[in-house]
Amino acid sequence: MTRKLRLTLASILAVAALGAIAPAANAYVYWSNSSSGSIGRANDDGTGTASRYDRQFLSSDSRTGHVPNWSCWQPACPRIIPSSVDYETCLVSGGPCHRTVTLHADQPYYTLHPPTPVTIPVNGIVLIDDVADEFRVTGGTCVGLTSLPTAANCGITVAFNPRSVGSKSATLRVDTNKGARSVTLTGIGTAPAGSLSPSYSAFGSRLVSAGLSSAATFTLVSNGNHGLTIPEDGINLTGADPDQFQVTGGTCSAASTSLAQYQSCTVTVAFDPSSTGSKVAALEIQTNDGTKTATITGTGTATAEPTISGVGKPTKTSLKVKVGCGDENACTVRLTGKKVGTNAAITPETVFVPAGQQPSVTLAYSRALKTAVARGGRVSVTVTNPVSGAAKSIVVQVAR
Repeated sequence: MTRKLRLTLASILAVAALGAIAPAANAYVYWSNSSSGSIGRANDDGTGTASRYDRQFLSSDSRTGHVPNWSCWQPACPRIIPSSVDYETCLVSGGPCHRTVTLHADQPYYTLHPPTPVTIPVNGIVLIDDVADEFRVTGGTCVGLTSLPTAANCGITVAFNPRSVGSKSATLRVDTNKGARSVTLTGIGTAPAGSLSPSYSAFGSRLVSAGLSSAATFTLVSNGNHGLTIPEDGINLTGADPDQFQVTGGTCSAASTSLAQYQSCTVTVAFDPSSTGSKVAALEIQTNDGTKTATITGTGTATAEPTISGVGKPTKTSLKVKVGCGDENACTVRLTGKKVGTNAAITPETVFVPAGQQPSVTLAYSRALKTAVARGGRVSVTVTNPVSGAAKSIVVQVAR
């Protein structure tokens, strides 16, 4: 009885001592003392469950634990960070945008033998679903590498070079001895686009040395999904007669301007002829979407010759004409007229013409003219600018 008691006590002490023995390095240390007797198992993706995995494996505690994604079993676990890459926006034909992902060989959480490295086969780094060939592996320490030791990492650099505007996507796949690992790649191709309006502006006639005319306004609009920029000194007048016109202002700065999508700015141009004759020039605005151009014309005159034109059909009591100053200044003109071949006259009119306008004027016949045109005839009407002395005449037909 005493001998049996001694053996039992010795057995208990021996078993208890096992709990204080630390597992040897790289020893197989996952086990179970659960009622089911099953041992923990990890999946290829690095997840799994394991019963009690500390050294107190002989205790009555049978807690279970979850192996997190960053851990694995047996050989080193490959993992790519990040799992998705968004290039956001990248300019079409503006040079590629680069991003780098990192391949990690994670230390196994449990191991039976010294962990084996992650291996990458030749041509094991590939891009798939890249329909337009807009993504490309351009470098990184993983390229050309065939073996990645445990706890080490390497990089893979991928360039995004969009060929057209719009959303793009592809997948970077890295084949390893522990299966493939993938990264989703997305980006948006952007490009500037701009328009200048109007494309043509005519200033009409302008007295030589009369000073600057009223200004014409041109509007530059950014229509693309990338900013439209104007470089320093990017606003110029060119063509045959650039010195006859002048950029007078606007919100587009000659120092430099940047317009976001749908934003706009303006440029104002005035006409100031120094000699007579037709003048033509071009307003050119340089942008990152090319040069935007508008044509501008005007005529320099020595004297302001007024304009006159008939309006509607003359009656036997009155006629209507449209008159102008002949340039963009305001003026006062005098209207006279008579029946051709007689002295029967219309009632003279003095008319103020606002700048840039051509008002219609109704001219009444004198009693003598009414009698003279009772059976029809031709009536001559003359408009005169008293300041310049220039005059213009038309002849209208009064029906019977």
